[in-house]
Parts: sequence; C-alpha cells; structure tokens
Amino acid sequence: MSILFPNCDDYISRYGCDSILNDDFTQLTTFYYQKFKLSILTDCYDFIDIKLYCNDFLISHLYEEGVDRITLFNNNIKVFFKEIPGYFDNKFLELIVDNNLSIKSVSMRS
Repeated sequence: MSILFPNCDDYISRYGCDSILNDDFTQLTTFYYQKFKLSILTDCYDFIDIKLYCNDFLISHLYEEGVDRITLFNNNIKVFFKEIPGYFDNKFLELIVDNNLSIKSVSMRS
C-alpha cells in the first residue's frame, strides 16, 4: 500500500500504533520499543519532524521540509524526501517494525 503525502489522514494509526490527528492538521505518531520512543510529526505542507528518544532523552532529531511521500508495505515504513540536487538525492528514512509495530530498526539511506 502506498499513501501519498501530504494527506494528513490518520494513516499509521490504522496499523495499530499511537497516532493523533490534531485540529491544526498536524499528525503526531509515536512508536515505542523498549527504552526507545520515536515520534513523527507531519503536516499538510510537506513537513516532517522526527525525534528519537532513549529513556526520555532526545538522542536524534530530523527536521525536514520536502517530504514527497510515505509508503507502507507490510512492516516497512519509508518516508521519501523530494529530490534536491546536491542535497537530497533519493534520500529516505526507513523504519522496520515488528508485528506489534514496535521499532526494530531506523535508518536514513540514499
């Protein structure tokens, strides 16, 4: 299944994780895995804010505009960014989750 972005539909919550669609058309989706928490904030203007926490301490933060689309296939969630020559060339964030939609791995790839 491929879901085009922006859509601000409550897209990931259909798959069982914690997701909230706010009145201002932003969506906060949170994944939990042991001591880790991954929060993804999206809006309808091609914006994404991704924060990875360990024991409630922020350890990684990605704030980007230019989200092209989000794809969901089985337990693989990919966030693709629009191509910007010399900056983003086919870059995407990949989340692998288990059957309970807990995070198994997070990686940024080209």
